[in-house]
Amino acid sequence: MKPPTKRPVPTTPGLVPPHDLPLEAAVLGAALLEARALRKALELLADADIFYQPGHWLIWEAARTVFQAGQQVDMLTVMRQMREAGTLERAGGLVVIHSLTSKVTGGANIEAHIRILQQLYGRRLTMQAGRKLLTMAADDTVDISASPSATSPTPPRLNRLPPTATRPRPCAPPGA
Repeated sequence: MKPPTKRPVPTTPGLVPPHDLPLEAAVLGAALLEARALRKALELLADADIFYQPGHWLIWEAARTVFQAGQQVDMLTVMRQMREAGTLERAGGLVVIHSLTSKVTGGANIEAHIRILQQLYGRRLTMQAGRKLLTMAADDTVDISASPSATSPTPPRLNRLPPTATRPRPCAPPGA
């Protein structure tokens, strides 16, 4: 099991990466309670990093491991897997896992909840890419005309406009 990726630390005071911990808990709780919800989550959650909370990442990875071993996934089998892997306490212990299942009544809305988590994850990735671009742009030792973009494998074309484009003209002052 790979360790969770390091969560980006906000560099702008007050700017916290988008996340929704209660929604993450609802998705995990539903997946632990209902087989249908678990199947839908396994189908839609390709990347465990969608979970912002590192403990949630660990719980999801344990649930996937139990499922891949052909066992029933529930609160008890996941706790057992985590205890064996040594990740139970890092995820918050028995109380956290129990609280996941005690706060949801079922998985009827799991697909909608996962879609929201996917959007939040996409926003976090966008913020991370933006920070990387800002850092690169502020570093005088980096030649950004020769460096690949943080979000694209193609080098940026800074001095060229497409042949059909026109260069913007400075605005004339009013009355000129």
